[in-house]
Amino acid sequence: MNCIPSTVAQWCVNGRRILLLLLALGLGVIGAQSGAAAPGSFSATGSLATSRSSTKAVLLQSGKVLVPGGFSGLSTNPLQLPSAELYDPATGSWSMTGSLTTARSRHTVTLLPSGKVLVAGGRDSSGRLAGAEIYDAATGNWSTTGSLTIARAFHTATLIAGGKVLVTGSQGASNGEVYDPATGIWSMTSNLVTARYFHTATLLPNGKVLVAGGVDNSLNIATASAELYDPTTGNWSATGSLATARNRHTATLLPSGKVLVAGGYNDPSGLNLTSAELYDPATGSWSATGALATARQLHTATLLQNGLVLVAGGFDPITSTDFASAELYNPAAGSWSSTGSLMTARDFQAVALLPTGKVLFAGGTDSNATALASSELYGIGISYVPLSPARIWDSRVGPGPVGQSGPGSTRTIQVAGVGGVPATGASAVVINVGAINPTAQTFVTVWPTGEAQPLASNLNVPIGDVRPNLVIVK
Repeated sequence: MNCIPSTVAQWCVNGRRILLLLLALGLGVIGAQSGAAAPGSFSATGSLATSRSSTKAVLLQSGKVLVPGGFSGLSTNPLQLPSAELYDPATGSWSMTGSLTTARSRHTVTLLPSGKVLVAGGRDSSGRLAGAEIYDAATGNWSTTGSLTIARAFHTATLIAGGKVLVTGSQGASNGEVYDPATGIWSMTSNLVTARYFHTATLLPNGKVLVAGGVDNSLNIATASAELYDPTTGNWSATGSLATARNRHTATLLPSGKVLVAGGYNDPSGLNLTSAELYDPATGSWSATGALATARQLHTATLLQNGLVLVAGGFDPITSTDFASAELYNPAAGSWSSTGSLMTARDFQAVALLPTGKVLFAGGTDSNATALASSELYGIGISYVPLSPARIWDSRVGPGPVGQSGPGSTRTIQVAGVGGVPATGASAVVINVGAINPTAQTFVTVWPTGEAQPLASNLNVPIGDVRPNLVIVK
């Protein structure tokens, strides 16, 4: 018997002839690294040396997290920061590193393939900035690089093919710019179809960049429009529009290649949104998916190692308070479920997914519009995720190998990445195994590929019987 690499389960039959039906996954179990506290919980970790908000966090190649700049104090009278800090997951503590050459907040932070970090634009006490600088993780120092053609804030930065960086949006900006690390120079793209800010930009698997929503610069209200940037031509083209105009939302590339947009703010209504939408690059269209339990804006969304999406925090303009609540999106089910809450309600926080699978939340602004120094970690122990039933092997008609299994035969069936099971991150899968009309009394045993066959069977079947059983394969 030839085993298929990276399979999840093997089946062994003892008897004469038998037909097998594997109805995968009426249910699923998704796990994360061992040793996490309670399922879906937040826990305190070391605090920043300086309270800061309106900055970003980037995971360095060393495994440490860099958080540069931001503002301290009240958002109504912010003190722009040049300082930068490093978080060490091994110790749970922060340390100072070299300071930016220019104090700034609301800038972008992008990890380059070289391991260096590009910071571009933002705001200081005088207004929007065009300056950009490079952080060298090997020395802990910053150096200036070519400036943006247009000063920008509330813009986005996306790493594209060739290690270049695409910057889009901002008040007063109708075009995009591309940074080339080899030359340290920015070059203009064509104008966006719709000039915007407070939008999202997502790199698609085909290399194009999806820009969606935001505030329309000419109308100064939320837009539903979306467009694509093609790095091979440097041009923008319209694609399907969102069903609901929104800004200050999140966009997450899912393992399927689709893009999840969630929440945000709708200016015409003056309300936060619970709605979420999926963009399909194959069709260029959007479709509705499950709605958030809590309408929110200025939240964060993080794709976890198990394929779920964590949305946390955010701001409520009606009550002028921040949210501590968090939710998990299950792409297979298209629905949201509650999870543990942040220890401190916050928006504009800096977030990074750590190699351990935990998520670091640092700083941000609290309900008093004051920058925070506290940090916390989100971790999933074991969570149970229901999946829609999907047939992964039916020896009568397919899918999978067709035909009866003889005495002592073994089959290897792919489960990871099939029938809604994520390709990675699943610690166990529940499978409904069905045996049909054996020609003699027999039994079926199921076990993970790469492990020894267990002595106990999972299904004992009398001659001519039809019998199912749920099996957990870990």
